[in-house]
Amino acid sequence: NGSASLGLIVHETGHQYVMGQLANNEWREGWLDEGFSDFQEGWLLETHGGPPAYDGLEPDVLLLDLERWSEPVSTVSERFRDFLIYQEMVYAKAQLFYEQLRYVVGDETMRRILRAYFSRWKLKHVDEDAFRRVAEEVSKQDLKWLFGEWLHATPLIDYRLRRVERHRLADGRWRTVVTVERKGDGRMPVEIGERDSIYARATGEPATERVEFTTAKKPGRLMLDPRGRAHDYDMLNNREKRPFVGRAAVGWRLDDPTRETAKRDKLVSAWLPVAWSNDLGGVTLGLRNRTNYLGRYERGMLLASVATGSGAAGRLGFYGRWSNPIRHLMPRTQSSVAAWDVEGRAGVALSVDRALRQHLGFGPDPHVGFDALWMATTDLAYVDRRLWDDAGTVEAGPWASIEMRRGATLLRARLGARGGIVYSNPGPGIVSSSRYDIEGFGRFTGAASMRTPFLFGTTLGVRVFGGAYAGASDPVRQRRIPVAGADPYETFTDPFLRSRGALFLRPDFFYHAPGNANLRGFRSDLGGRWALSANIELTRAVWRRDQGILREVALEAFTDRALVDTLAVPSNTLGQRFTLLFDAGVGLVTRHQIRDLDWTMRFELPLIVNRYNEAADVRVGRGQLAFRWLLSLSPSF
Repeated sequence: NGSASLGLIVHETGHQYVMGQLANNEWREGWLDEGFSDFQEGWLLETHGGPPAYDGLEPDVLLLDLERWSEPVSTVSERFRDFLIYQEMVYAKAQLFYEQLRYVVGDETMRRILRAYFSRWKLKHVDEDAFRRVAEEVSKQDLKWLFGEWLHATPLIDYRLRRVERHRLADGRWRTVVTVERKGDGRMPVEIGERDSIYARATGEPATERVEFTTAKKPGRLMLDPRGRAHDYDMLNNREKRPFVGRAAVGWRLDDPTRETAKRDKLVSAWLPVAWSNDLGGVTLGLRNRTNYLGRYERGMLLASVATGSGAAGRLGFYGRWSNPIRHLMPRTQSSVAAWDVEGRAGVALSVDRALRQHLGFGPDPHVGFDALWMATTDLAYVDRRLWDDAGTVEAGPWASIEMRRGATLLRARLGARGGIVYSNPGPGIVSSSRYDIEGFGRFTGAASMRTPFLFGTTLGVRVFGGAYAGASDPVRQRRIPVAGADPYETFTDPFLRSRGALFLRPDFFYHAPGNANLRGFRSDLGGRWALSANIELTRAVWRRDQGILREVALEAFTDRALVDTLAVPSNTLGQRFTLLFDAGVGLVTRHQIRDLDWTMRFELPLIVNRYNEAADVRVGRGQLAFRWLLSLSPSF
């Protein structure tokens, strides 16, 4: 109803005590009131039946720590990187600091610390030393290490359960010795237990620590930090090692394509049966597995498939991709390795993507990266020979991209270069019945686009593209610079676009996978050595809502123009080394969302195609102006 939330009321009421009667310097030590008031708010709501504030707070702070956005909480306000980081540190991470102090000293001691702090310092000026001295005096502990690590540094905490030894005593009880290894640069006391039982607590200080405890019954599978209160970033190594399962706990589940589940203390492994079809394999049945830890790390995707078609020789297929291992942290960097042998193609790919942005919530978002790839055809019966030759490539190269917003205007740009070798089998040789020709090549692409508000409530989109292939011979079909959209390497992971007769590759279905020169009205198999293009769109939203599956409906007008070499489309002018292509039309663009899954659908009518005999929807007797259609499940750019 527009009123302040209960949490906000409690937070602001808390300022009557912290900063009001306990007068800290908010510019120099804002954490002493903002984070403090957030902590009191969370504890009060938890006491009255709400969930523990720690469980919702800690994972978000942890991701800031792992990506190295965190700065020392004690930083003077004006010296934080930006206002967003100031808020996250002075409010959220400061609240977590108080939660960690509560964990170290215990709930009852923490209550006595708060009462003693207020009693001693009300209506006086306070600072970090004042609060720490009270906490140390009441708890009878040296807490300088805790204040130092949580307020003046940004260490990462990680403990590994190395070994468990169990010994039955003469009286029937069990003596258990647990060896704990500290792998991070930060430290916290670490509880040892199973399920809801806590047996002991390690100090967490030595690099290797042995903790001994005695129980009436034999303990089950032990775990470090079972309550998840030590801010340990890798909880996958916290469990006792067992045969076949190792140390990690895995949460098995049926995959929900509309929402990815992440767990703080487990690797999530989600499974989903899938199916598709193509001409050779017929109906293909598959089982897909997706994994993740914290939603970002240990991300994997495995897909095993079997073709049921009678003509398929290689029925079994496999695709796997693994990225961002938690044990090899690379802040603000995505790394992945993939391998496959499916539907007549085999290969391996390596990729690194490094984010260079300086601010988390605003400003340019530049990236640099490096890709390496081997792709080869292994069974030509699967492939669409309009798009693939009997060939393979080994290629690698850098790329750079940037995205930025200026008000409502969105700007994007990307440059990429790859070099390598291509080996192809053009036919029988002089000595052998088959041969491979090998040569070096280079492939270079660049694109820039803009979307911005325009006249009468419309949005104007403009994109320019340039691409070139360098090599002694004409490029094999799969490495040409495409006229209409994405190249076969870019669409390979989509089973609806991968093989001959797949749903979106059928001759009577006109699907547009955007990319490259992006002349959507032309055939997807057109490609050559080079292309220069421009794409222009004007859209006008006619319906919007914030809920439901259908979120937006917009009308669209577009035109695409390009100069391409004569390998892609022969010129009508004798001796001319380029061909002018253009299309234009109208369309309907809709935006959809189901939970976390969102997509854009385009139904477009490229009514004008200047080289109509090369149109995607080509029929006898048609001219430049004709009714043609296409469908896409992606934005045009």
